[in-house]
Amino acid sequence: MLSLNWLDEGKSTKCNEVRNKRHNINNYWLARSEEILDGAFMCKIFVENITCIKDWHHGAGLIKFDKNVNENGFYGYASILFMSSSKFNSPFNRGSSITNYPEKWKNGDEILIKRDHENNIWFGLNDESKMVKSCTEEGKFRIVLGFLNKDKENEVFKMIYLQKLCQNK
Repeated sequence: MLSLNWLDEGKSTKCNEVRNKRHNINNYWLARSEEILDGAFMCKIFVENITCIKDWHHGAGLIKFDKNVNENGFYGYASILFMSSSKFNSPFNRGSSITNYPEKWKNGDEILIKRDHENNIWFGLNDESKMVKSCTEEGKFRIVLGFLNKDKENEVFKMIYLQKLCQNK
C-alpha cells in the first residue's frame, strides 16, 4: 500500500486525516496527498463527518502533482473533481460538467477515486461497480480534498486506502 498521509502545509491535516475548518486564507483551501501518482491506482477516502453539501464546498479527486491553489485561492483550475453535491467538474476548470453521480456524500460514505490502465478517471461512493467515468487524463497527480473556506462544524475525512493497480495479463 502507498502512503495514506496528507502533506503538512500548515492546514488541518494530520497523517491520513483532514479536518475542515476555517483558515486565515483566501476563499478555498486544500489538502494534497504526500504520494505522487503516475499510472493506475485506487483510492478510498472515508467521510467521517460532513455538515454541508453544496457545489464547491467539498471536492475530492486529483490535482496536478506540482500545483496548489491559484492567486484567488482556487484549486479547480488544476483538478479533476467529484464534489459532495454529486457533480463532477470539467477537468481543470471551475465549471461543473453535465455528468452527475446519483448520490450526494453523507456520513459513513467511502469516496472512491480510480485511474485505470487506460488513464480513465472514475469516481464513486462505496461500491466499485457503481463508479462513473469522469474523463481520461495521463500525467502525475496527487489526491486532493478541496474546501470552500467557510465556517464548518468539525468535518472529518480520512484516506483509508491508496494502492497501485496491477496490469492484468
